[in-house]
Amino acid sequence: MGRRVVQYNRLGKAIGLYDSIAAASKATGIDKNNILKNIEGYGNRYIFNSYFRWEVTNKELRKARQEDRKNRQAQKLKELEKEFHIK
Repeated sequence: MGRRVVQYNRLGKAIGLYDSIAAASKATGIDKNNILKNIEGYGNRYIFNSYFRWEVTNKELRKARQEDRKNRQAQKLKELEKEFHIK
């Protein structure tokens, strides 16, 4: 199972919940790459997403943010270890 996504109409009302971007694409006929671009913030540039807004569910978004934070912390730690010659 991929990232769960929610589809909203122009008024901000949730109109669909899907188990993955691929499932949303199959159910709506909207290309999965356009859904992903909309989630990432490029939505208004793509005609197929101009009537809808897509988001990963809050749980998935929190998880992605936590992983991003961990990755940034790990990278910072590696930089410090390299700078101070720590193994």
